[in-house]
Amino acid sequence: MKININKTLVCGFLFFLFAISCKHNDKESVIIHRFEIDTHNFSSKNATEKQTVANKYADVIKLYIDKIYTDTTLSESAKLDTFANSKAINFFYDETIRQFSDITELEAELGKESANLSSKYGISFPTIYSAIIPYNQSVMLNDTIAIIGLNHYLGKDYKPYEYFPEYKRHFKIKEKIKYDLAEAILKINFEFQPKSNTLLEKMIYEGLIAAAAQEIIPEYTDSLYFSFTQEKNEWCIAHEKQIWEQLLIEDILYSTSDFLKSALLEPAPFSEYLSNDSPGRTCSWVGKKIVEKHIRNNRNSTIKELLSNRAYQNSQTFLIESEYDGQQ
Repeated sequence: MKININKTLVCGFLFFLFAISCKHNDKESVIIHRFEIDTHNFSSKNATEKQTVANKYADVIKLYIDKIYTDTTLSESAKLDTFANSKAINFFYDETIRQFSDITELEAELGKESANLSSKYGISFPTIYSAIIPYNQSVMLNDTIAIIGLNHYLGKDYKPYEYFPEYKRHFKIKEKIKYDLAEAILKINFEFQPKSNTLLEKMIYEGLIAAAAQEIIPEYTDSLYFSFTQEKNEWCIAHEKQIWEQLLIEDILYSTSDFLKSALLEPAPFSEYLSNDSPGRTCSWVGKKIVEKHIRNNRNSTIKELLSNRAYQNSQTFLIESEYDGQQ
């Protein structure tokens, strides 16, 4: 029997599938509002154009620009004029625009991150703005917006980065943006509220944040999150038992020293008290291993619950329940 297929219906059905696909793709992307482009040559704009830009970026002005120009007698236009014409901004502008002329891939990656953050943690993604931030801070954010300083991600071989130590320069790359943003969002939503403020307490907190980041960042790797080279990451894996034993020998897990916590948990050429071959943030990495072991031994626990309940405050109990002994 010959079957007649209505071509109009077929075309309509295909169009419907295409529309659904486009809608899905839209959901998988976020829009990055290009503050650095819209404020370029600000002084050449007419009054109406200036006001349009000022209105569009009112939140950025409040979070960023107002902190630079604190004189309340200055208008928003005057502040933006001064900012856009500053030497620091213009120094980075051309290279930033050259390297980030097309940000569709970044928007797609952040879209996946946004979807995961919403579905797994019930957290709304902030409105994202790009900018040039001529300070050490690469990401600025509050509860509703995040500003990404694209000039902090121009590549490890970017000549003006030569004054940075290698352990910092190596990770001033585009691939790090989604990691820095995820970590910042998680830490503002799950603020560290220590009970005894020990090294172990902070290790577990940092480990929980890293484990949460792994759940929301597409194609996550420990190496990029902790700013380890692949060689340093492999060193940590190979020496995990020795790292843990050294921490026990030094008897510092319950130390409240801010210097010690910074030396073991923050980016650095190597981690104090451990081998000179160790990377900075080694103890943050160990904290994640403790968390992973805890989750395996307590199947009813989730990262979200442990962060929400501030399980790190009972750090000794957390460690005992994890049965962590320096190996997986």
